[in-house]
Amino acid sequence: MITKTTTKTNRRERSRDWYERAQQSLIEGVNSPSRGAAVYSPGPVVLERGRGSRVWDLDGNEYVDFMMSFGALIQGHAHPKIVEVVSQTMAGGSHFAAATPAEAEAAERFQRMVPTAEAVRFTNSGTEATMLALRLARAHTGRTKFLKFEGHYHGWYDPYCLNGIAIRRTNWGRERIPLDFRIRRVFRRRCSTMWCSRRGTIWKRLKVFCAGTGENWPL
Repeated sequence: MITKTTTKTNRRERSRDWYERAQQSLIEGVNSPSRGAAVYSPGPVVLERGRGSRVWDLDGNEYVDFMMSFGALIQGHAHPKIVEVVSQTMAGGSHFAAATPAEAEAAERFQRMVPTAEAVRFTNSGTEATMLALRLARAHTGRTKFLKFEGHYHGWYDPYCLNGIAIRRTNWGRERIPLDFRIRRVFRRRCSTMWCSRRGTIWKRLKVFCAGTGENWPL
């Protein structure tokens, strides 16, 4: 979490203004529920810049950042060497939708750091990583069930997402709801689209990709 320093950080005018503006274009006014009003009541702290272990919001309040991008910023914000290397690399091309020497070099370095890693696959998010790990485990073992800790968050993949926060199971509705949407008919097709509703609220449009054995539902 981001904790405030001994200096009072009561100024929130610009953060509130930007939060109100963002609600006109972003769901809940943020790009992740963990940044919204459910966590930061009555609204999020809108950050503007960071350097080292410190960050500043739009109102000029200073904080010590213990979040550090969920651990990805172990070197801190705007580390001079990282800024230099990234700037040089960007000057040689922004993004290639093709193979590059850098990805193999990064994989080789990772294997030197983690000798048990027989092969490497990089992903853009933790959701992709856990989704692919589960898919690989299912393919290798032939099993269709897995254990998940109650209230733990492991990404937005449907079998992981449900009960991703520690709330009462009854808050999600009837226990068999995930299986009430003609799942068998859906799984007979390779791919199908369906609407799920929970307590009268449309959750989201789901595309269910079937692997022939069916999908894992947490409940």
